[in-house]
Amino acid sequence: MKYRGLFDFSPLPVLLLDKDNRIIDANPAGGYLLKSNPESLKGIPANSIGIKCILKSVKNWWECEIVTTNITNTGPFLAPTYSVVKDPQGNEITQIILRDVTQEYNRQEGLKAYTAYILRAQEEERQRIARELHDETIQSLALLMRQLDDVDSKSAGLSSAYTEELAKARKIAEKAVGDLRNFTRALRPPILDDLGVVASIRSLLVDFTDRTGVIGQFLLSGEEKRLSRETEVGIYRIAQEALWNVEHHAKAKNVDVSINFREKDIVLNVVDDGIGFDVPVIIGIKSAASRLGLVGMQERSEIFGGRLEITSRPGKGTAVTIYIPIPKNELDNN
Repeated sequence: MKYRGLFDFSPLPVLLLDKDNRIIDANPAGGYLLKSNPESLKGIPANSIGIKCILKSVKNWWECEIVTTNITNTGPFLAPTYSVVKDPQGNEITQIILRDVTQEYNRQEGLKAYTAYILRAQEEERQRIARELHDETIQSLALLMRQLDDVDSKSAGLSSAYTEELAKARKIAEKAVGDLRNFTRALRPPILDDLGVVASIRSLLVDFTDRTGVIGQFLLSGEEKRLSRETEVGIYRIAQEALWNVEHHAKAKNVDVSINFREKDIVLNVVDDGIGFDVPVIIGIKSAASRLGLVGMQERSEIFGGRLEITSRPGKGTAVTIYIPIPKNELDNN
């Protein structure tokens, strides 16, 4: 009777489900939310009324996700809290309390949109700087090198000290061109726009192994697809950040990079045999997460509706895995 009183007068919507995910009962607040008489909801599958429920029973606790009662995914958005209660006969019943989080959800979506805008602006600025360095600065240095070569060709009869200084100046200019080319590739590799994410990550791994001496292996599976520029840049940046971590923190001897084009998503894996680390329970709380760039990788993956998984233990290496769904319009175009 006490439970019934709390159930009926609770201002929060409450649903009771049986083991088959059918509604046993709904309180008045639940009926109001679903625009139905509570009695008419009894026996109806929860999924049939627009509530998407994913129940995972693990030792009597339940994982849940934000759900929506609107089939168009426009809200209201609800955060379900699951618990297990028993009826007078001892049968287990799933109790779902629904909390309206529409404002919070919209705020989070707004933050994601803003983050996407900032990242897009950063990439456009990187592309502009890389283009200007290539078209102006590097070309000017290349012209300087040709002029130095021309002077050198006409330096017969000059002192050896003069020609040595000329050769040194030529080497300095040549090194500056090489450094700037490497810098522009890091800013925005032309191969990314021309040939796509697979070729660019393969090239990234080749540069990484040449620079560090770490043995690298690249594996491609599935049918390669070209994606939107933003998606390809996002995947490339995550791979770049993961390899940067391997270079500066992992002390690894081997690293494997794989890209798997599946039917509806892309899976990127970067696995090393380095020293590993303790993964923060919540990325962003520990300073190590920021130092290793985990926050940035997670934000990039979430912008595209994907998810990031980090698996690591001290002495056991690290695996960085991202799952990026392929938008339906891009599936249709491929």
